[in-house]
Amino acid sequence: MIPLTMTQIKSQTQMQKIQPQINKIKQEYKNDREKINMETMKIYSENKINPLLGCLPLLLQLPILFALFILLQNFAPIKEESFLWLSELGQPDPYFILVIIFVITSFLTQQMMLTDPSQKAIKYIMPIAMGFIFYRLAAALLVYFNTSNIWQLGERYIISRFFVPKESEETIHKKKKGEIKK
Repeated sequence: MIPLTMTQIKSQTQMQKIQPQINKIKQEYKNDREKINMETMKIYSENKINPLLGCLPLLLQLPILFALFILLQNFAPIKEESFLWLSELGQPDPYFILVIIFVITSFLTQQMMLTDPSQKAIKYIMPIAMGFIFYRLAAALLVYFNTSNIWQLGERYIISRFFVPKESEETIHKKKKGEIKK
């Protein structure tokens, strides 16, 4: 998954760079959705950006996630196994520790992934909503989700820190002011 994550992060970085242009188009043509879409697609093609690349890792994981969900919910030997404070992995965590860890790691993952200010509410709402949905799941699933979230946090940190070129703070500030294009 690391190559896909690297592609996703690079795509997100490119999307952030063109965001001021897209915002300008939205302001300029605010009453014409068709023109906004046309101009946005034009910017994507000029900058060689595919907006769907950000979804690719998630889409590839969905079949695995589905199979894992069915397996962990119905596989008898796993249901009876114990792990740390959990007497049975097939039952929900009685102390909600795994759910709390899930909400925290999901929030941190969202924090690293979503940089668009318009999606700020999602950073807070999604982890909590998922926590309410997942609190009745088998503990084995939450162990998997928590492990996956922790892996993603480490992976994203390492990739964004060492493999994605960073712009200087001065350049970013000038772009926000509109002094520099691209």
